[in-house]
This record gives sequence, C-alpha cells and structure tokens, in this order.
Amino acid sequence: MAFAIERMERVTTAQIAEMRDEEMKLTLAERARWNAELIVSKGRGYLLTGEPRLLDEMHDAADVFDKTIHGLAARVTDREGAPLVAGVERAAERFRAIQRDILAMRDRANGETIVLQRVERDLVPARRDLSRSLDRLNDYLTRDLAQRYADAAHVRGALGAAMYALLAVLSLVAFVMAAYFTRILSRAFHREAEALDRARRALAARDEITGIVAHDLRTPLGSMMLMTALLADETSDPIARERARSIEQIAARMDVLIKTLLDVATIEAGRFAIATAPCRVDDLVRDAMELFASQATAKHVRFTAEVAERGLVVVADRERIAQVLANLVGNALKFTRRDGRVTLAVARDGERASFAVSDTGPGIGPEAIPHLFDRSWKHETRGLQGTGLGLFIVKSIIDAHDGTIRVDSKPGFGATFTFTLALAAPRAVPRSTEGAVSPPGAP
Repeated sequence: MAFAIERMERVTTAQIAEMRDEEMKLTLAERARWNAELIVSKGRGYLLTGEPRLLDEMHDAADVFDKTIHGLAARVTDREGAPLVAGVERAAERFRAIQRDILAMRDRANGETIVLQRVERDLVPARRDLSRSLDRLNDYLTRDLAQRYADAAHVRGALGAAMYALLAVLSLVAFVMAAYFTRILSRAFHREAEALDRARRALAARDEITGIVAHDLRTPLGSMMLMTALLADETSDPIARERARSIEQIAARMDVLIKTLLDVATIEAGRFAIATAPCRVDDLVRDAMELFASQATAKHVRFTAEVAERGLVVVADRERIAQVLANLVGNALKFTRRDGRVTLAVARDGERASFAVSDTGPGIGPEAIPHLFDRSWKHETRGLQGTGLGLFIVKSIIDAHDGTIRVDSKPGFGATFTFTLALAAPRAVPRSTEGAVSPPGAP
C-alpha cells in the first residue's frame, strides 16, 4: 500500500510538472500573438505619423517577439509542433523584412502613395500569413494540452483503481486478522480480569486482616505501655527504670505504626471520615510547638512559629490536622541538620488559612516531588528511613477537608510543605480555653 501511494505521488508530481510546461508553451504562443499585434499596430502608427516613440515601441515589441519565438522553439520539439514553430519563425521573418523595407522607403520620402500601396500589396498579406501561422500553433498547443490532461486523468484513474483494489484486499486481510487477534485478546482479557478480581479480593482480605490485627494489637500494647510506665515510676533500680523507659518508647513507636496501618486500611477501604468543627489556628500552632520543642532543642534546631494574623479559625477535624502538622514538622526536624531552622507559618489566603512548614534541610529533587504523596513512597537520606505512609495519609486528610497541599523545594535549600483549610464563619468562632501562641518577638 505504501509503495502504491508513493508511486501515485511520483506520477502526480511528474504530471503536474508536465502540465506546467505545456501551459507555459501556450502562454508563450499567446504572448507571441500579442507582440505580433503590437509590431503591426506600432509600425502602422509610425508609417502614418512618423512619431519616433512609436518606432521605438515597435522595436521593443519585435525584441520580445523574437525572444518568445526562441523560447517556443526550445520547448516545442516534438515532430508535429516543431514545424509549426518554424513556420511562425519564417512568417515572422518575412513580415519583418517587408516592414523594414517599407519603413526605409518612407524614410527616403518616396511618397506616401507608394508606401501605402506597398503596405496593402505586401505587408497586409504577410501579416495574415503570420496570424494564420500563430493560429495553427495555438490550436495545436491547445489540443496537445487537452490530450495530455486526458492522458493524465486516465493514468491517475488507473492508479486510483489499483489502489482501491489493494485497499479492499488489505481491508479484508485486516478484518480477518482483527477477528483472530480479537478472539485471542478476549481470552487474555478474561484471564486478566479474573486474575485482577482475585487480586482485589486478596487485597481486600489483606486490608481487613491488617485492620483487625492492628486494632487487636492496640489493647495489649496499651496495657504494656501502662505497665512499663508504672514500672519506671515505682522501681528504685536505675537500670530497671532505664530499661522500662526504653520499652515504653518502643511501645509508643509501635503504637504510632499501628495507628498508621489503621489509617491506611481505612483510606484504601473508602471508609476514611473526619468530624469537622470550628478550630482555632492559634491552638493548633501552640500544640505543635509544645509537641516538638524538646526534640528541636535536642537536635539544636531552631523551631519557630510565624502567625501573620491572630484569631483565625478554620473548619477542621482538630485531631487529624494535628496529625498532619505532627507529620510535616516531624519530617522537617528529621531532615534538618544541626543548627538549622524549621518554621511553621500561618497566614490568611482569601477565604482559607494557609499553613506552611519550611526547613533548611537538603531539599527534595524535582524527580521525586511528583511521587511524594504516593503510597509507600520513601525519601531516605543519611540513613533516615520511614514507613513511607505518612505523606500519603497527610494528603488523604487534607483531601477529606477539601483543602490543597503542595511542595516547593530546591535541592540544597530545604523544602516547604503548604496546605490550606477553609476559614470558619465569624459567628462560628469558639472561645479558646488555653493560651494563644505569641507572635514572633512577643514576650
């Protein structure tokens, strides 16, 4: 099929070039006729008036006529056309010779009557011969062009019929092959669909088991945390107390992991829900500052809050937003080097409050940013690792609040996680029962 199309293109291109050449021949013939008429009219005008300008214009027309006839002779070389061009050349030469004689006779002032007699006797018949020669040439070129158009149409029609026949054969072959492969693909699709259904059932069973196990583990884990706390408080042996505190920290870490697994199982099962209520931004910021103050001090990282407008209230699930802030601030502290800085900033953004957690850590490469909130994505650096589920849960919580979250980072210059929450109506603002966060620089 490609070969047939290529051949059709080559034939069409050649035919177009040939038609242009034939049309140029006819154009040159018409131009010769026009210049012959100019020679006659300008020459007659000069004979009658003796105006030098008319003589110059006649010579210009004669030069163009000669060039046109030479061009025709170079292009019309076939057995029938070449004699016609030669006839035009002979008739033109005879006409020009008679015209030159008459002009010379006029210039010698032999008398107007003799000049006019010579014009009627010799020049007028020579002009008729030239006109008939041009007519024969034009008629031939017109017929030849029409015949070439007809031949080209016949060739294109034959090629088109061949292409349509080939297309019909190819369509039939394609139909047979499509039916064959459709049958094969249909079987493969059914097998894949069955495998996918089994996989979905297996994943659903896994998530259900994970949720059940995680939920059942929390009860004995809570008891273990309580017993280790009592043991640490009641024992007088410093070694036993230290070991009890270590067990308590390990149990607390296990509790966080179990909560994470429960959240992921709930999200993937489509049962994740939030309970929103008006919540003061100052309280959220204060809780985050208190939670991470000791960790920041221990790492020698400056942890500050910047609240641009006091008294903002958002509609949110306070516990879940505290979880979001804990994850973002915890990550920022984890990846920030000693003597670095972590900032929690809040500002009004139209009808929303914008929360931004910034750090001076190593930053995140542009290739990793699109995958930050994917399930089980991990950003590991300098041996620091995690479950890879934290940011996935964070985005799910913000999505459940109809908020937005984004990341801005440049490798080597830290990262900024920004999320937004809807502001509450003024009448829904609750009273804070605890102290508010002091703005930067306040005592």
